[in-house]
Amino acid sequence: MDHFELKVWVCFSDEFDSFRISKEIFEAMAKVNKEFKNFNLLHEAHRDQVRRKRFVLVLDDVWTESYEDWKTLVGPLHACAPESKVIVTTRKVQLLKQLVYNPLNKQLHRLLDIDALSLVVQHALGINNFDSHLALKGYAERIVKNVVDYFWL
Repeated sequence: MDHFELKVWVCFSDEFDSFRISKEIFEAMAKVNKEFKNFNLLHEAHRDQVRRKRFVLVLDDVWTESYEDWKTLVGPLHACAPESKVIVTTRKVQLLKQLVYNPLNKQLHRLLDIDALSLVVQHALGINNFDSHLALKGYAERIVKNVVDYFWL
């Protein structure tokens, strides 16, 4: 992480609003809250913020499939230093197929239920298994099932 001057993580919602997301990215990078009268002023400020800086930007849970939305969003980022990275997580493969930058590097596969259960017990109880907490195992199994069913429709 020392390799990057700016590190930003932005979580999307299912409604893609280029202005709101661009403003969120800018404010996270600049560490200021600022009002902009229009989209062009925001993009100019954003471009100035990243100019010749190396950054990593995580765009988490992107739902848009529009390449035009994507071009609008990342336009100001082209002023950055070499070796900057944009990492996109999405359940929508259509946009990734259209990107010419580095299309579809990694596609995650479903985590096995037993592995998901192991993560739950480690984070909830700080131990490796439910042997000493058998009464909680059923609850954890239902949580895992609900989460896995939600994310892997």
